[in-house]
Amino acid sequence: MTPAQIERYQRKARAVVEAWTALFGAPPSMRAVVRVMCVAEFETHLGDARGSWAGEHNWGAIHKRSLSAAERGALDARGISADGGEEALAAARALLPPTVKDEALHIDSAPSRGRYFVWFWAFPSDAAAARKFLQILVAQRPAVRAVLERADIAETARAMYETHYYEGLSTDPETNIRAYGARLAELEPAIAAAVAAQASPVVSASLPGSRPPAPPRRISPSGRGATVRYGDRTSSPALVLLLSGVLVLASSLLQGAHR
Repeated sequence: MTPAQIERYQRKARAVVEAWTALFGAPPSMRAVVRVMCVAEFETHLGDARGSWAGEHNWGAIHKRSLSAAERGALDARGISADGGEEALAAARALLPPTVKDEALHIDSAPSRGRYFVWFWAFPSDAAAARKFLQILVAQRPAVRAVLERADIAETARAMYETHYYEGLSTDPETNIRAYGARLAELEPAIAAAVAAQASPVVSASLPGSRPPAPPRRISPSGRGATVRYGDRTSSPALVLLLSGVLVLASSLLQGAHR
């Protein structure tokens, strides 16, 4: 992992912590930050997806709205189908430009309906994107929030599927859950290592419902932006072991990058 990659993840983590704190009134644990970042990285590269997504800052591939009857009729009248891929998307966008700044037309797919046009959220910044992403993934899905602290990230994938955050590519639910969970698990070590890099203890209020206050964590990447504060659940024995491991991993990767 290069220094630029570490800085990118730390910058995204600041956006998560600020948005989470604004939504819930207390900072998230480091594990919660990493978990939601895994989702957003898998879905849309934490808002940095290229191609037709460039500049839209959509975290998590979150929909805004379906097409109106008039919009669907306009596409049908010209024979523009989502099955046409990127060429069809370009044609649809030329015909149906967004009427507001916070939406963008894309093609999505699901086993239940195949490929289809849908309006996704678009944002001016990561800060705005993170707020909406956390509203949809965490605030509107208590079942997802309830499992973010658990050791197995597959439980996050299952809660997301059961609350209809994603559908997957298969008609078999368990296949979709396993595939999604496996991808999150692949991303977690690198994101955790980057978020934990150069972390140091600070005194901060504990999260509601947690144990008595213990030292949380913070990050001050490159001296830019506000200090990132995490809830005290990051200091649980299990997570200390996890972070120790990922810090070793980050160190070895950085050494390799400078050879």
